[in-house]
Amino acid sequence: MNNQHYLNCFFVIFSLCFTLFTYSQENYDSWTSVNYNTGDTPSCLTFKPKYDFKLENFLRISVGGNSDIVVKLMNNSTSECIRYVYINGGDTYEIKSIPEGYYYVKIAFGSDWRKSLALGTCFAKFIDNNEYLRGEDILDFNLVKTPYGYEVPFYELKLDVYTTNKNNSFDSEQISEDEFLK
Repeated sequence: MNNQHYLNCFFVIFSLCFTLFTYSQENYDSWTSVNYNTGDTPSCLTFKPKYDFKLENFLRISVGGNSDIVVKLMNNSTSECIRYVYINGGDTYEIKSIPEGYYYVKIAFGSDWRKSLALGTCFAKFIDNNEYLRGEDILDFNLVKTPYGYEVPFYELKLDVYTTNKNNSFDSEQISEDEFLK
């Protein structure tokens, strides 16, 4: 009986190793390479962007030259994506007219953005050096009433693939590709 147990464990381990090996060897030659300008919304994500054009707020994102990024601005209450933007390495972009509320960001770093249509479903991702993060900081875009009127909040993120500053003020956690795509 114990021998059977070990055999089943070996089979499970072998299956996992085989699955991981075949997944890592996925061939992306049939995927279409896509070049975006900074500020473009990548295809393959079905969502309705939300704006409040009465507000002159923004989230300014500066990207180091080591990688391109895709940023998703997510509503903290509903986990709904309200903006989805591509930013080329070395560029800065402002996401403007953000509706009042609390938000967090999901970030995909990488190079060689490609897309594929399989079984009627569109897939898109960085093929090389990809990394996925979820910001832990909550961005409060609610107007702040003062004795002189209202203060309009804005934020600035400086992102790159690596950091030499151990006292990084932007907290994030690594997430899976599937979590980024939600």
